[in-house]
This record gives sequence, C-alpha cells and structure tokens, in this order.
Amino acid sequence: MMLRAPTRPAFSAIPTSTASRGQIQGRICRDSCPANTAPGITIRAQPAMSATRTRTRVSAGLKDKSSVATVISELRPMRTTRLLTAFLITLLVIAALVMSSCSDLNKELPVPVSGSQKVHEEGWTTASSANFHGEALRQTQYKLDECVSCHSKQYTGGVTGVSCMTSGCHVDANNVPKSPEACSTCHGSFSAPANNFSAAAPPRSVEGETDATSRGVGAHQKHLVTGTIGKATRCRECHTVPTQLNAAGHLGALPAEVAFNDTLARLTTAKGSFTTIPSYDASSLKCSNTFCHGSWKLRKATSTSQFAYADSVMVGENFSPTWTGGSSSATCGSCHGLPPKGHIVVPVSTCGTCHDGIVSSDGTITDKTRHVNGKINVFGQEYAF
Repeated sequence: MMLRAPTRPAFSAIPTSTASRGQIQGRICRDSCPANTAPGITIRAQPAMSATRTRTRVSAGLKDKSSVATVISELRPMRTTRLLTAFLITLLVIAALVMSSCSDLNKELPVPVSGSQKVHEEGWTTASSANFHGEALRQTQYKLDECVSCHSKQYTGGVTGVSCMTSGCHVDANNVPKSPEACSTCHGSFSAPANNFSAAAPPRSVEGETDATSRGVGAHQKHLVTGTIGKATRCRECHTVPTQLNAAGHLGALPAEVAFNDTLARLTTAKGSFTTIPSYDASSLKCSNTFCHGSWKLRKATSTSQFAYADSVMVGENFSPTWTGGSSSATCGSCHGLPPKGHIVVPVSTCGTCHDGIVSSDGTITDKTRHVNGKINVFGQEYAF
C-alpha cells in the first residue's frame, strides 16, 4: 500500500479575469484603497500566492456580522459599559464605608450638661475650684490666645457674646470694668482699679501666696505703700515693668528679675563722687549695696552743716536685708547708725532738733514721704546727697 503525501491546495499563480485592464483597476480602487498617484512613484502589489485558514473565537451574537470592523465597533461600547459599572460599584463601597465611620463618631458624642452650649468645665469661673480658669492660665504661663480667639482682643464678647468684664468677673470693687490684662489681675489686689499700679504689688503673688515669708510676697507692701517706712518705691525701681502683657521677659516660669534700673538704689552721693552698684541675690534673697539701705557717703567739705560732722566723711551702714525677713530684718538704725558713723554723738531724742518735721523725740518717723527719699532734710530744707 502506497502512502501519498498530502498536497497543498492549489492556487493559480496568476489571477485570471475576463475583465479589461481598466475595469480591474477600477474595481481594485473601489474595493480596497485609492491608488498612489504621487508623481514618479509606482507601487506594484504582489498577488497572493497562497492562504492559510485560521480559527477565530467569535461570540454567538457576532457570528452573523459581515466584517471585522463591525465586530470591533460593537465590542467597544460593551467594554466601556463594563468599566463604568466597575467604577460605580467601587464608589458605592467607599460611600458605605464613610457612612459607617460617621455612624461610629456619632456614638461618641458627649451628653450635654444643659440645654445651652458649654465650652469650659464646671467651676471655670469659681476661684476655689480646681478647674478655675486662673489656675489653667497659670499652668500655660498666662497665654491668653485662646481667650482672645473667642472673647475678642478687648475681651468684650467676640463670637461668644460673653464679655469678661460685664459678666461680673473682671471688675474692680466699684463694679467698674477691668481688663483681664490689668497688672493687679494676676498679682496684688484683684479688686483694685486698673490704674492703681501700687495695688499690683503682692500680697497675692502669681502663685496665690499671701504670706510675707514667701518670696513672691516678701516686703512688697513695705516698699510700695506710702506710710510704712518711707517714700513709696515705684515698681520700675526694682523691676523692668512691661509695656504690655506679652512683652519679652514678663511671662514665664522663673521668678521676677530684680534689675535696679531707674532706681533710688543707684543714687550717686557725696556730691557726685560716690557711686554704688546695687545687686540682688536670688538664692539668699538679699539686697546689697543699695542707697536705700545705707550705701551712701557725705563729705564735710561740701556740707552746709559741718558742725554735725565728727569726721571728714559721714557714711551709712550699707545693710543687706533679707527680702522675706519681715519687720525684724531691718529696724531703725539698721541702714544708718543712731547717729550715723562720722556724725557727732547725740541721743535719739534730739534727732528732731535738726531734722524737724521728720522724726519725733521718741524716734518715730513723722513724715515718711521725706524719709528714704534721696534727700538730706535739715532745718526744714532739702539738700542733694
């Protein structure tokens, strides 16, 4: 039995047609594409010599379509529809997750204490409460930014409509409105008028202390209140007084600095020939080398009362009192002797003979405005040191 090799399907090597040449060319143009008519270029298409049958998977709905182009044009809308459907499903899933999260948040909402809105804790305006706003501000070094954001820069209400003054809180003893930034709001007498700067001196330190043994209180009242030991001292004689609440160096956790700037403590004496350099030791709480406590000199040669001198120079005791020492820390005679060194010896009962109107026969200072005032008071006259 002889086996024959399969033979290829036979195709004509050259296509045949009974049509004329012009008819064939016209048919090619109509059934395929226009001929290239570029000048000088001739394109000759080679006739097909063979063909291979290939199977193509086509859906049932497209089997009757007449061309590949028709199939592709109908497949494209189907693909777009599927993409749009997937996008919409994804969007719905995301929306469902967001709604679920919102539902969880709503479960955590606080229960209102009353029918009105509340921002602060109970006791916010009660001085004895642990939630008192003064204590909260002290913990943050008196940063009032949050207060201003709700109550306005003038604290007159702002978006809350609640004024810090007219609410009956920040007012003086006469119910006169007083800014929360007034000096005596944080230290000194809270009920004092805003323009009474001496009332800003403790007792009542920024820590709320009132005892003179506390460094924040100490001898403030004896210095700033006229009638205690002498002429009232001004705040700026010992401290750098800020021009506004948030001035550099004002707020902070450290104790107030003692600078002795524009101060009686630095007074030059002996007709300009003796200068003292005052200082304060924050550890021992002692003042030293201050005119106020006896760092001064007087020279007989330039005095109008030379008869009172027992030496060419009269000097003070240059005493260094302790700030929290109380009344026992400095007494009459602590800052200048009785009498001063270089002064002729006389009994205290006769001090008023020359220093009339200043001191009585029992040694009591009768006119404290002219005691420790940077002047020499003799026979009713005042002279420069």
